[in-house]
Amino acid sequence: MPKLKTDSIKKDDLVEYLDSCSDFSFELSVLKMLRESDVDCEHGGLYEDPVTGKSREFDIRAIKQFLIIG
Repeated sequence: MPKLKTDSIKKDDLVEYLDSCSDFSFELSVLKMLRESDVDCEHGGLYEDPVTGKSREFDIRAIKQFLIIG
């Protein structure tokens, strides 16, 4: 069984991990693209599933409103 490190985690350790984690990098690039396209976004959060009543997590919640003139 591998030994656990006893060193404390520092800011640089977190930055290195997040920079190397492709899922998180992709998530941030999508968030940036949406915000640059004037889409209102929330990054990370919880909501209650209306069917099961359980708490669920989301990575990105995006809302774009369109004004229809007719």
